[in-house]
Amino acid sequence: MSKSVLQAVGWVFSLGCCGATIGVTLSHKWKKNTVEGIHHSVLDSVSNVAGLWDFCQVFPSGQTQCWPIAATSVPALLLFCRILMIFGILLGCVAGFLTICSFKCTTLGPEARHAREKLSLYCGLMNLLSGICVVVATSSYIYETLNTPPSVDPRGQSVMNEVSEAAQISLAFSIIWCLASVVMIAGSTTTAEPKVKYHYPTKPIPMQEYV
Repeated sequence: MSKSVLQAVGWVFSLGCCGATIGVTLSHKWKKNTVEGIHHSVLDSVSNVAGLWDFCQVFPSGQTQCWPIAATSVPALLLFCRILMIFGILLGCVAGFLTICSFKCTTLGPEARHAREKLSLYCGLMNLLSGICVVVATSSYIYETLNTPPSVDPRGQSVMNEVSEAAQISLAFSIIWCLASVVMIAGSTTTAEPKVKYHYPTKPIPMQEYV
């Protein structure tokens, strides 16, 4: 497989992972817990879900009511996750655009082959850093959720926190993002340009006749 194909495949997967990360970042299904009704009836149960930006209550009727998390009451870990997710997404978008300029089939970017390879390598490293940021943010959130002690609701029932699907999807796509970045780097390794040797024609030295 040629390096250009590796670069293109890594770019496509990185771009897809970046788009998926934007979607899960806005989702409110990162953490969930279920509060059973006082009679332990399904019809009387309410599911609480939370994301990076808001928390919601899902009622048995299917109705969902959400409230934004107040800026003054954002936990330090949640703020840390927000910053890493936003930084990773922005860096991934910039890397995705610059990668287009490094393709040989485009007229954008530098014309020299060696310069394009360097740009592609830097874009691969930027994508790798983006994926690592998302991995760290998601892993920290999952770890904190799983290690949070159970709380007690007003009715005296124990409420356990569980990791919801958005956090799981974010972790899966961030790992794929890192792997795709490695593929990009493998397809963008710079190689030294061969030195061209020029052969200049030499004129024969005229023979002088001596009398």
